[in-house]
Amino acid sequence: MRTGLALAAVALVAFLAGAVVDPFGASAAPTASDGRPEVARRTPEPEAVETSPEVELRAPRREVPEEPPGEMAPEPPMERTELTVEPGDVFGRALLEHHASEFARGWSEVRADEPSQAERVEGEADFRRQTLALSASLGRWAAEARTRLEELAVSIEADDGPAMLAAYVRNEWRPDDDLFEGDALERITRAPTSAAAVDGIDFLSNRGEKLEDGVTLTFGPGVFTLDERRIRASDGDRIPNDLTIVGVGRNATLLQMGDLGGRGTFERLTFRDITLDAQNDGLFDHRHDGASVSFQRARIVRFDAAHGGSTIFSFRGGAFIDANDLEIIGGYGRAPGQGDLVRGGPMIGRFRNCRFELVELRRMRSWREGRLEFTGCSFTLVGPDPREWASGHLAFHGCSYGRMELTADDDGSKSLQDLFPDAR
Repeated sequence: MRTGLALAAVALVAFLAGAVVDPFGASAAPTASDGRPEVARRTPEPEAVETSPEVELRAPRREVPEEPPGEMAPEPPMERTELTVEPGDVFGRALLEHHASEFARGWSEVRADEPSQAERVEGEADFRRQTLALSASLGRWAAEARTRLEELAVSIEADDGPAMLAAYVRNEWRPDDDLFEGDALERITRAPTSAAAVDGIDFLSNRGEKLEDGVTLTFGPGVFTLDERRIRASDGDRIPNDLTIVGVGRNATLLQMGDLGGRGTFERLTFRDITLDAQNDGLFDHRHDGASVSFQRARIVRFDAAHGGSTIFSFRGGAFIDANDLEIIGGYGRAPGQGDLVRGGPMIGRFRNCRFELVELRRMRSWREGRLEFTGCSFTLVGPDPREWASGHLAFHGCSYGRMELTADDDGSKSLQDLFPDAR
């Protein structure tokens, strides 16, 4: 909309400067008092154009000449319409002629006849009103655009991931190389170290307890089941900001949960030194505004279940993701290998030194929603080498690929009990 109106403004300036465009030139058939068309009669000279506060466009009358029986009379040629502009009128001749020509062209795209004189006059009046109102609208939009750019600068300075995602959706911001090469993604996605620790066992046993912003939920060795609805802030149905969930090692701590999501945005949710069991579901199914999440020395399993929700990262409002030494291993779900990595809105993510095994990546073949970069990662897949899909939205640096062959005797299935004997 802004682009179209901006072009209209450019055209307005050009015509006010005196650009000349052929007028519509088409004559209008007058009507009788009962509304039926009246047969026009030829006159030797076209009628003079009357002037009024509203410029009135009149076309010369034309008559249908007598014709021999059984023969059609030839159509008379279109005649140029003279146009008179009142002194001091802000609308110049060229601009009004341009309007008249385009009005007639637009009419002809819909109907085979011609607009009446009254319709032409009303069309010009509408053109004048809308053109005069356009400048104020352009001023408001320009001011709103400046305000949004200023707010975006503040959001970038504050590492406000959801606000930056919203600007990305509006095509007002794009991630550059510095975002991926520096520590900006860490600041956007990683929760700061907090002294406010909540013991995981105590939290699980106290079902009335809610999590606050900025806390660290800690788990020791063992297997723990966490209802994802418990990960809600005390002030509403949202995931707390600056929340860290930490174990004592991905081979020691298993947290069974899945389909994390909530209302609104959440920022800087961090998982560290832990294995996450999606329990034959997706890990994230966040259907609201943007989010930011990070992983350090973590593992994700049992996401491959062959249903519509079998996606690890599903963020309808988009997300920032920063993963370091993350393992995403398929085969533990009920349908080995049939679980997707990403789906949903724009995702801006960096995966460094991560391992991907038996996970479905083919949705990324034509990935255009955001930008994902993989550095020093290994891919062991049934599907094709994802490095072949590299583009401005998908980058690979120093990654390796190995093809996995599944057979009737070995479909890639793995037992979670091999990792954690107490897992269910």
